[in-house]
Amino acid sequence: MTISQVHFLQRLTATHLRKEEDHADGNDSVSSASSAPSSSDEEEFANESSNLPTFFLGVPILREERRRHSREESSQSRANRTEQGKTNGAAASPRAPDDGLAETSTNTPQNQNDDAPLSPWKNSTAKRDIIKELNDDTSDIHLFIGSYGPGDWKQLKFEQLHLKYARRYQKSNYKENMKRLLLHFQNNTGVFGAKKDKEWYTSQNNVSDGYALLFSLYMDRIHSKTLMKMSDEEIWKSHALFQCYSLNDFAVYNKNMVELTNRRKELIAVEEESFRRDMLKVPPREKTSRGEPFWHTHPASELLKEDEKDGTAKSMLPRQLWKSRKEYQDFSLSTFRKHIYQERTKQLSAPCWQHKRNEAGTKKHMEEIMQMKVDWSQNQFDKMMNDVVDEWVAMK
Repeated sequence: MTISQVHFLQRLTATHLRKEEDHADGNDSVSSASSAPSSSDEEEFANESSNLPTFFLGVPILREERRRHSREESSQSRANRTEQGKTNGAAASPRAPDDGLAETSTNTPQNQNDDAPLSPWKNSTAKRDIIKELNDDTSDIHLFIGSYGPGDWKQLKFEQLHLKYARRYQKSNYKENMKRLLLHFQNNTGVFGAKKDKEWYTSQNNVSDGYALLFSLYMDRIHSKTLMKMSDEEIWKSHALFQCYSLNDFAVYNKNMVELTNRRKELIAVEEESFRRDMLKVPPREKTSRGEPFWHTHPASELLKEDEKDGTAKSMLPRQLWKSRKEYQDFSLSTFRKHIYQERTKQLSAPCWQHKRNEAGTKKHMEEIMQMKVDWSQNQFDKMMNDVVDEWVAMK
């Protein structure tokens, strides 16, 4: 500590002592004038206090310093805001008068621009937003609907729905359009039937049953000829899986399916022709290098699968099993014994193999598709027979 700092502390202590004595005497005005330091003392105090360490200033002085800095910052901030307001006042948007009314919220399902041209209801944003809200079970739109049906629209609040979702459209036209839309929603038809059913095509491994059935029918040589003679509407009405989607959407799906299956058939034809030429150049052998038949094409392969599955192979020794069937004896005992253990390991570990699991799932899916094809064929046959009977009755 320097000598000047020591003198400053002594003078500061004396000043505070005089203030306390004057305050105790009750002479506030006189004591303030007599005890206040001179201007030169204040300047010296300000200059020297900035050089002192913080712990030498004491709590009262620190509080005064903080108040002074706070007042200076507040004054500077107000001055900056005033200057900025003068500069940007012309560009600032005028504030709406406070008339006590709540500000109109734009967080509605449809931010409608009154200046934009009015689009047709079929492709309008209003209709799309209403469909989205109806598909959402937690939406507030259901509060305005209630129970309704053909000829019963008393509980429907058309005024509120029109004001919130489609205020730019005429009330009369909007009312009829809304009725048709709600009837589709109630019956799960039209756009709502397509939404509530599985998407037509998501990925190669995730398609709807309608897509799988239509693909299988077009890939079939006989059924594809039948489909080619039918219109889009006739195909759409031929099965319930097709009617899950609107007729307009299905027409597009059907057109794309025809193009897809035609390309697939052409590719398959080219591959089969290449395979046939290769097989002619390299004909398959009937015997292996050991002089035995090929196992995967021999009837013994399927017989061993059945014996292993029903437990016959486990209840007998390999030699006994080998002698039990004539087909097994086309192979040597050592070769047949290896196939026994191979088939047993295969059946035990098959549930743990992802490839086998996928094969089983694909097989089950193909069986379901085949059953749908049978049902479709039966429906077409019944329809054809009914038409024949009707014509025969009409001729009488």
